[in-house]
Amino acid sequence: MTILFRNIVVIRAGSFWVSSLSENFPSFVAGSFWVSSLSESYRSFVAGSFWVSSLSESYRSFVVIRAESFGELSQFRRRIFRSLLTMEILEEENNYSDIVRRLVARTGMSEDKATVLLVRYKWDEAKFNYDFLRSYEYLSISTCFVDDPEHDVKRTLCRTCNEWENCRNIGCGHHLCWNCFRVDIEQKILHGDLELVCPYPRCGKYLSHQYIKQMISDEALALYHLSLMESLRISRPQVVEDTLCQKAMTFVLQLFMTIVTEIGEGLREALVEYIRDLFMFALRSQWQRLF
Repeated sequence: MTILFRNIVVIRAGSFWVSSLSENFPSFVAGSFWVSSLSESYRSFVAGSFWVSSLSESYRSFVVIRAESFGELSQFRRRIFRSLLTMEILEEENNYSDIVRRLVARTGMSEDKATVLLVRYKWDEAKFNYDFLRSYEYLSISTCFVDDPEHDVKRTLCRTCNEWENCRNIGCGHHLCWNCFRVDIEQKILHGDLELVCPYPRCGKYLSHQYIKQMISDEALALYHLSLMESLRISRPQVVEDTLCQKAMTFVLQLFMTIVTEIGEGLREALVEYIRDLFMFALRSQWQRLF
């Protein structure tokens, strides 16, 4: 057979086979071949597009698809971007909420205190139940945390920069100006420190998360929340780390059927608007340095 004739036979055979499938499968097959024909950079971009659409609105604002702009992001947003790419975010949020709620119900302590203690015990509930709840530390736990912070501002000596500034008592008797408090806490978050304590040397009391939320940027707060969930994920021994590319491609393979069900034969048309961005992405991509 000539090459042309062989191709026609293959096309006709393939057409009959595809037409015999259920309504959703032809689109799925077409989409699968289409994705497999793309270069690695294109695949990552397409995967990333669908992946971003699955994020909640609160996290979507932190994600930038176009890799050439990655270098322009703040350090907080870079860390947030990487964390979101390597986590099944909804699943981790549910796990995080469940374990904190169980501890709150068991001990009667606040979510703030429960979270701090779980971080200290590396999210090991069995070890926490056996060691901590039987120890003298449990009886004196209130001494490890600051009291309710004072929200009234007064001009006094900041215990960190030693300047007379408008300061607040953060709950342990130490007065800090807003700038010193914010810089200290945000730097700790940026460097992955999950046990946030009073910045004053030798104090060591755990801060109120509710107070922290009012004092730091949205980026720092989002990163801290993601870091907590990441520490929970890593604490589970069965977790296998994937590269960002593997995670993106896994996402597409798992959800392609759902996507096709929603948009059917319009898969190609729905992606036409991305062609220009895909082209620019392929030319100027620095995607590999994210992997």
